[in-house]
Amino acid sequence: MEAASRRYNLSDGSQMSAGYAVYNLKSGYRFSNDVRIEAGVRNLFDRLYEYSEGYPEMGRSYFVQFNVPL
Repeated sequence: MEAASRRYNLSDGSQMSAGYAVYNLKSGYRFSNDVRIEAGVRNLFDRLYEYSEGYPEMGRSYFVQFNVPL
């Protein structure tokens, strides 16, 4: 979970962006040879939020990642 309280915008300092909470989910599996595979979702509930006025952040996204020791 990532959360932030409201904040002043950089554009003019007189308006505030609302606070938000974004939930992420990740799971993985480690094979016996230390190779790992992970999959997850960022912004699980597809929350609309922005750090600065006029610059909305990305909606829900998915990922798969492989970790191989060298």
